[in-house]
Formats: sequence, C-alpha cells, structure tokens
Amino acid sequence: MSSLTYTLGDLMAELENGLFVVPEIQRPFVWPGSKIRDLAESIYHRDAIGAIIIWDMPKAFVEDYQDLLRPLAEDLEIKNAKYMIIDGQQRLTSLLLMKRGELKLPGRRSTKRLHLYFHPFKEEFTLDRRRVKSEQNWIPLTEIINAEDTYSLLESYGLLDKRPARDSINKLKNAFTTYPIVMVKIDLSYSPDQGFLDIFERISRMFVKLNTRGVRVKMPHIVEALLTATTRRQIGDSFKSEFTSILEDLEAKGFDVPETVAMRIYMVISTEKIRFKECENELKQMKGEEIMNKLKIMNESLNEVIRILKDFGINDIRYLHSKYLLVPITYHVWKRALQPGKMLPTSDRRSILQWLILASFNERYTGKLETDLREDIELLKEGHGFQTLNKKLPIKELNLDSLEGEYEAKHLTLLRILYRHNEALDWDLRTIKEGRTPRKIYELSYDDIHIHHIFPDSILRRESRYEDLINEFANITIISKEANKQIWSHYPHNYLAKLKELDPELLERHFIPDEPELWKLENYEEFLKERRSLILQSARELLR
Repeated sequence: MSSLTYTLGDLMAELENGLFVVPEIQRPFVWPGSKIRDLAESIYHRDAIGAIIIWDMPKAFVEDYQDLLRPLAEDLEIKNAKYMIIDGQQRLTSLLLMKRGELKLPGRRSTKRLHLYFHPFKEEFTLDRRRVKSEQNWIPLTEIINAEDTYSLLESYGLLDKRPARDSINKLKNAFTTYPIVMVKIDLSYSPDQGFLDIFERISRMFVKLNTRGVRVKMPHIVEALLTATTRRQIGDSFKSEFTSILEDLEAKGFDVPETVAMRIYMVISTEKIRFKECENELKQMKGEEIMNKLKIMNESLNEVIRILKDFGINDIRYLHSKYLLVPITYHVWKRALQPGKMLPTSDRRSILQWLILASFNERYTGKLETDLREDIELLKEGHGFQTLNKKLPIKELNLDSLEGEYEAKHLTLLRILYRHNEALDWDLRTIKEGRTPRKIYELSYDDIHIHHIFPDSILRRESRYEDLINEFANITIISKEANKQIWSHYPHNYLAKLKELDPELLERHFIPDEPELWKLENYEEFLKERRSLILQSARELLR
C-alpha cells in the first residue's frame, strides 16, 4: 500500500470530474443529513475524518468493466473513472453533495438535496429549515464553498463589517480549500484474461478486509452488477434501477422482499437453477432485452403470488417464517400457470397452502438453505407439484407438540390462514356496541394489528408459576391496535364475557374455549391446553 495527501479543494475538483467511482456491487449512498452535517463540522474544526481507501485502476480494467462501475452522480462521465473507492463512498459523495447542494444519484428516481446551513456568529451547522427561517444570518454551506471570494459573500449578507462573522466564514472557506485528506492506495493486480467472477470476487474479499464499517458483498450484488452491465451496454437500460423499482413497489404492497430472495427468484425463472455458480454462464450469455424481459416475468409472477398469499390471509411478508418460502411458490406459479398462459388449478392452490403451513413448522430454509431450495426447485422443475414437496417434509401433519412453546412467525402464519378461512372478526368493542360490524382480521394491515395476550402479561406475572408461559402461542391472538387499547390489561373472565354476550362467534372464531371457568387465572394452563386442541382441530380440517 501507498498513501498520498490531497487538499480538499483539489479533491473536490477531481470529484467533479468523475475520477472516483464505485463498483455496482457496492451499496448505494445511504448517509442521512445528520451524518453529512457531522462531516462538515469535523472539517470546519479540522477534526480527523479518516482515510479514504482507493484502487488506482489500470486503463485496461476501466475499458473492460466500465459498465460495472458507478459514478457518484448521474451526470459524471464514467469514461473519466480512475479510482475505485474501496472505503469512503459515503464521505466522498457527501462532499460532492455539499459542493453542489443536490445530486441525481445513479439508479434513483428522485434527486438528493442537501439543505445545510452555517451560522457565522454561532459557528453552528443546521439542517432545520424552520430554525433558518426564524433566526437571521444562516447561510447555505453550498454558497460558502462555491463563493469565489468571501468579500462578495459577506457583502451580500450584510456581514462585511462584522468581524466575528468574517473570521468564521473565512475559516470555513479555508477549511474546504486546504483541509488534508489522506488517500490510501491498495495493491490489486489485474490482467485482461481474468474473468468477471474472479476479479469481482477478489474485490468483494477486499471490501470485507478493508472496509470495517461495511458489510460483506453478497451474491445478489454480483449478479446485479453483471446484468446491469449488459443491459446498459446493449439497450441503454439499467437492470439494477428496474430491479430496485420492482422491490419498492412490492414493499408498498406489504411485501418487503429482500434482494437476496428476489435475486434467487430471478435466477430460477431465468435459468431454472438456484446457485449462482451453476447459472453464471447462462446469465452472462443473456442479451439485454432478454434480461429485462425475465425481470418483467419475475415481477408478474411475484405479484401473482402476492395475490394468492393475500387470499390465504397473508397480507404482509413479516407473517412468513422464512422469506425464502416465496422462491419455490413463485417459480411454480410461473411454470405451471403464467408461462403456459393458464390459471393455477384449485388443487395447486390448496397444496401450496398446505405446504406453506407445514414448511413453516418444519423450519424449511433456516438451515441448509441452498440444499433445500435446490431440492425443491428440482422437484418442481421435473413436473412434481407441492403435494410431492409436502410428502418430502419430515413433519407431515401438525400435532399438539407443534403448538406448544412461545409464539413465532410460523404460528402467526397459521393463525392468519385460519382467521382468513373462518373469517374471524376483530374485538373492537366500541364498534360492536355501536351496532356496526367490526373488521375481519385478515383485512387488517400488519401495522394495524396487535399481537394480543389473551391473559395479559401484567396479570400472569403476579403468579410466578406462569412467568415462563406468558408468551405461549395458545395465549396470543391477533386483533387491531384499537381493540387492544379498549381491552388493555383487563382480566379475561371480564372482557371475554362481554365479547360472548355481544356475539359468541367473536370468541369461537378465535378458538377461545367456551367455558368461563377456563378464563380465570387459576385455570390458565387448562385454558392453554384446550385452546391448543381447538386450533389443532381447525388446522387439521384445513389441511385434509
């Protein structure tokens, strides 16, 4: 390694010329305004901000892989790229943002704007525009950095004869001109005969070793980089931008699908393989239009799966035991229905529902992820359905043991599905007393629901023998936050009696035992046992 020291003014000029880039496998710019403000304060007070770690890229590398490099701003020419940023993207992008005031970040729909102000008397920085409006003498940092001379700037703000303001403005202007930035150059050899995967795996390992604040570069980011390079080069579109847009749309529908999961789905739809090493060559040979078309198919398939899951009662991905459950379901829906242009048979929907429950209780995809995914995809690829996948699971039916213990996502999956099946209603007492029908549980959004303890924990804690049983699955149900506020920590024998009086089905569809004696604290364990039996009975009927 070697190092050199830039003055901030010279560095700003090189940033503006696009000499610094990041590889597509790096995460995007994510710093909030508060971190940018802290960086400006550090520079003003000449505190250390850490070295920037870069690779001085050979021209051959830039020519071979310029489609896999990302400029710090959309308008910067990638052909000017000279340095790959290994550690420091957030700081360098922040500096460029301070200078410009706004940036169109690559792959983003909107423009990132920075409203950062400096008070020359208080020597403070703020992002609070209300404070700027209510107090005098706040000056945009961008104006100070870009001012040709501080005399004209001070004159325009009526501060020319105010020495404290003049001193602090000059100090700030000087800091953004002369502040020393240490650049550490790392050694990384490159020859044109190296393959894409080899060079980017080495860069990935380098991030892990050198970027102590970063995270390991994952397979989806490498695939993204490869596909984005092809689409940009061949058809002028960005795979990454469209991929990100699809995930944002899914998140708005309650399904915040991680990149890792979505990329597995993309790979299996494109190549019918689940491991990157196995499908790398096929992905590299795909043309730009084909890449984008497969992305469209992935989007259509995922949206169809979301419709199916919502029909099951799962209206948010957070109810799923594993988000990877989406992978085989989406692949099957595409292969069995969307690809041939048919409707998914009712029998398939039923077997998917059964598998969703049983796979959750088998904790599928929480251990040997790639092995289990590969096994399931291979069976579906060969024409088998989810009936076959169900037969391969170790736990082929639920029992009382499955319903014991503290509740987990798998239990919420089961409850949501059962409540959708029996159309369980919310326990909103105010709405019911007004003669209106409360909402169905499956209609409640995830942010609207409350995981309600039927026997409140504040009551159970009074009996030490029950402390370990507070979060038992059989003690929780799903209701709205509004309903929970009304019930709060009331004794179950009181509020359950009110609900039963209003409509016995309010309790029946939540699998509450119809024996008031079991609603008393001294019979809590018997209540749990009986409620487990009622839930199991309903689940077995559904899984038949």
